[in-house]
Amino acid sequence: MKNNTALKADTGPERKVQRKAPNRAASKTASKTASKVASKATIKKTGKAKVKEEKKKALSKTELAQLSDFVVDQIMMGSEKASIYDTLVEMGAGKQIAKQFVDEVHSHVLESAKKEQPTTGLIIAASIGSLIAALIGGVLWGFLVNATGYEIGFMAWAVGVMCGFASMWSAKGRKGRAIQTIAIVSSLIGIIVGKYVTFFYLLRDVVIGKYGVDAASKIAVLSWKAIYSFITNLGAVVSWLDILWVGLAIFAAWEIPKGLGIKIAKEPAAVSSTRHAA
Repeated sequence: MKNNTALKADTGPERKVQRKAPNRAASKTASKTASKVASKATIKKTGKAKVKEEKKKALSKTELAQLSDFVVDQIMMGSEKASIYDTLVEMGAGKQIAKQFVDEVHSHVLESAKKEQPTTGLIIAASIGSLIAALIGGVLWGFLVNATGYEIGFMAWAVGVMCGFASMWSAKGRKGRAIQTIAIVSSLIGIIVGKYVTFFYLLRDVVIGKYGVDAASKIAVLSWKAIYSFITNLGAVVSWLDILWVGLAIFAAWEIPKGLGIKIAKEPAAVSSTRHAA
């Protein structure tokens, strides 16, 4: 019994040592595995967090429409792309999204602005087309006043509309300050023509009443006497209401062929590279 007890006492610790050795190795392996799993989980969480942040920074359709108007307004004021980009980032847009968005809008606006620029030939065509529309509108206005006996002041506005569309159509859809100026000048000419035709018919009626039909038939439409009489009696021909209609005509002639009116600011990098190349 003692021998057996001694054997058990001797062999007991050895067995314990042998059992502990494999347990330590397994624990090390398990800890390494656990750390790898934890690191992978951390990476996944970080990745998901970044995706969520990017999604938060992504723009909805409504925000894109609003920001598009904002970017166009900034370009019209002459702001540089870098400044607009920084502003969008400050407003909460992602850096990559803001840069891509500003570049796309800027290139589109620049392309549209270039397409609106009329050539010299188109400016001449717009002048001719708008002037023809002004003459037609003015003469038609005078005939209507003579036929109806009413002033029909809104015809002045109609002349402005005709000149606006005629100038833009003659310039093949081109717009801008040059076409707008042509439309305004033509509309004023058309209004003067309309007033002159109206005055000429009134002058003829006065001459018929005083001197008869024969005397009135001798007055030519473009005679110097008729033109001089129109200029000297201009105050009696034009009323305050006419000034209102003329203002509306000018507004229509200005707005119809109105372009973007955008001045694209030069990029500093492009300027510096050009100087370096020179």
